[in-house]
Parts: sequence; C-alpha cells; structure tokens
Amino acid sequence: MAMQTKIGYGNKADIDTAITATTIDEGDVIFTKDTEELAFIKPDKSVMYPKNRTSKDFTLNGTDLGALKDGEKIPEGTSIDDLLNMITQKAIAPTYTQPTVTIAKSGSGTAAGNYEAGTSITPILTATFNKNDAGDLTKLSILKGSAEVGSDTSSPYTYTGEAIVLGDETISFKAQATYVDGEIKNNNLGQPDATGQIKAGTKDSSTLSFVGQRNAFWGYGAGTIESPSSDQIRGLVNKRLNVSANNVISVAIATGSQHIIFALPAPRTLKQVSYDDLGDKGMLSAFTKTTVQVADARGGENGKKDYNVYVYNMSTPSAATMNFSFTIG
Repeated sequence: MAMQTKIGYGNKADIDTAITATTIDEGDVIFTKDTEELAFIKPDKSVMYPKNRTSKDFTLNGTDLGALKDGEKIPEGTSIDDLLNMITQKAIAPTYTQPTVTIAKSGSGTAAGNYEAGTSITPILTATFNKNDAGDLTKLSILKGSAEVGSDTSSPYTYTGEAIVLGDETISFKAQATYVDGEIKNNNLGQPDATGQIKAGTKDSSTLSFVGQRNAFWGYGAGTIESPSSDQIRGLVNKRLNVSANNVISVAIATGSQHIIFALPAPRTLKQVSYDDLGDKGMLSAFTKTTVQVADARGGENGKKDYNVYVYNMSTPSAATMNFSFTIG
C-alpha cells in the first residue's frame, strides 16, 4: 500500500506527542514553526530531519581551517552541522600542572647555612608534597646526600635527625616524592586528552645545605707574644668565616697595643699588609709567620687544622690608634 503523506505545521517539541496520538504518522512532512526545520516521519515513526550534505570529497590545499589541517579531507556526505563543527571548533589540550615538593626547617631545628666547623647541628625538617595534577603520593622521603634517612606515605612529613658535629664538609638534605599517574583531563571540547598528562614518577625538592667552614681570627693586645696557642687564637675578638683570596680586612689597632695577631686557615695567607695612616703597603715583612694547629668550634684538641699565623710585636705600645688593611692571599 502506498504511503499517505500529509503536511503539518507545529512546534518541534510537540511532534512526538502528535505521533503517539496518531495525529501524524509515517510519511507525513512537518514544518516546525518554532525552529523552522523540516521533519519527515519515517516508516518506523521515528523523526528524520533532512540536512544539506556535501556532494563530494573536499581536500584542504595550502590552508588550515578550524580543526582541519592542510591536506585533510572533508568526506562526501558531510552535513552542514558536522562541517561547521569541523571549522569552528579546535581542540586545545588541557593544562596539566606539575606536582611540587618542598623542604624546610621545622621547629627548633638548625637552619641551613654556613657554620664554623665543629658546630653541632640538629636537622628537623618538614617535607611537603603538593600533587596538583599528579596522582596520589605513594612515598615522601628525606634524603641526606643520596641516602634515605626517613619517609612516610602522607604529606607533610617531619624528620627529626640526631645532632651532627659539622666538619670541613657540606651536608645536604632534600625531599623526594613518589606518585602514581594523574587523572586525564578533558580538553576544551569536553573530550579526554592525555597530552601533557602527569605520569607516575618522582620529584625532588630543592636542597638544604649545612656548610662547615673555618674562621679567620685577628686581634691585638698589650705586651708581646711569640707563639700563640690554639686557645689564644680562638680567643681573639675578631673572626670571619671562609675568607677568600683578595678579601681586604681593615683593622683599627687600639692605643696601648703592642702586638697584632692574624690567623688564617691553610691554605689562605696574607698577601699584603698596609699601615694606612702612613700609606705604607710593605708592612707584611714586619710580621713573623708560623704554622699553628687551631681547634674547631669545640675548642681544646678537637678538629685541629693548620693555620698560617702572623704576629707583629712592636717595640713599645702604640701611642695612638693605628689603622691597618690586611689583604688575603
């Protein structure tokens, strides 16, 4: 039996209701007044909306268009809606933010920095993991050098180490986090896009370092002195960590002083001594140089190291302030 066709006019939202009520049936054509579309009722009473489609293949030549790249093909039969989707939308990969790991002094722990060799330090350190777009944390460790000294599976993690006597060395700590794959995010078109996804791995924090260095010591006083001891050198009123070649140290020698001592950890030496008040840059020859074993910050016999010690004994106490400049070699 031939299909009967009626033409109708109404709202698109009412078509399904009209089919159920048999007001319209298969073969009918409907013009929608609210959306201005053409609808055809198929034999199975589903609704078909005819669309304009391309009549042949089109290949982009010398240009990009929307999400399509030069050389890509628009297939024959592509609907206008699909074509517009191709040329008006371009997938932009989501932004994935890397995880971060930090390490910091905690509580009463010793701050990282430079200390005189022989100083006792207590590392109390907190590691913190911020996952951002990475996966869940599986391990958060504190490493001393390359050796793990403590770990946990949650963040933050605080490590309390035993006291360490710092030698002529650098002791470094860092935090290290291990984590699983991060989730895949959607791009701007709402599609999963793994471009840049944070994969499982490990990440290190910056390093906190405790550096053991030696002081230079200098001072002056009444009377003469021939061979100062470690304790006398350590008792001098002035000191400076880790003096470097070509550093210049200015010293005002108080009235009534009869000797000057300048002690430098080997291999540092004095390159020049100037008596600034007289413009005399040749005063180094007036100093007697000896080698003395000088203790570290613990004093006594602890951590002794060779020092180049320079002593200048004056025949009479100074009658006025004397200004000297010492150049390190």
